[in-house]
Amino acid sequence: MRSSTFTFKSKRLVVQWLVLVVAFGTILSVRAGAAEPGFVLLTVRGPGNVLLPGAAIRVAGRTGYTGSKGIAKFELSPGRYVIDVMKSGYRRGRITVTIRPRVTVRAGVGLARLPRHP
Repeated sequence: MRSSTFTFKSKRLVVQWLVLVVAFGTILSVRAGAAEPGFVLLTVRGPGNVLLPGAAIRVAGRTGYTGSKGIAKFELSPGRYVIDVMKSGYRRGRITVTIRPRVTVRAGVGLARLPRHP
């Protein structure tokens, strides 16, 4: 005759199974709750408000360049970022932005010309 009660071994297996289910559910909920990225749309201008194509933009360990209209777009995880802007013949520029999920931050950086030496 079989006993209808759980043995210690079977209770232990049930507990281990429940721990795995809870842990797996936690992992899924963390992934599902991960914040969606946001964007920064950066316009780089020189003296006289002239758009500067080809300026190097460094943010979050990545480097990109402004296009023909002096604009660069980056997708970033939510957080605060320091953006460095460089172009030959100009002083470096720097700006700090805060990125939020699914929001595009529009920012501008003005670069001053370096003095010309004869």
